Amino acid sequence: SIRQPEPNNLSRILEQAAIRAIFTTGTKAAALYRRLCFPQTGREAIPLPSTSPANCACSFEELCRRYRVLLPYLEGR
Repeated sequence: SIRQPEPNNLSRILEQAAIRAIFTTGTKAAALYRRLCFPQTGREAIPLPSTSPANCACSFEELCRRYRVLLPYLEGR
């Protein structure tokens, strides 16, 4: 359980690095990013399912299918 989360200041990284997309893993991470980081960055994050073994809701095949959204961002770096 996450208590009193505090966001990292991503502004400096986003200003200086060629970051094309932000991804979150897991429902909680996506919600925390939206609440704490999005107001600072103004950049939407693409939510992905958790890769935790405790995440029994997704099969390995489903995780692979959903993570394919990363490929366009990795190709032609």
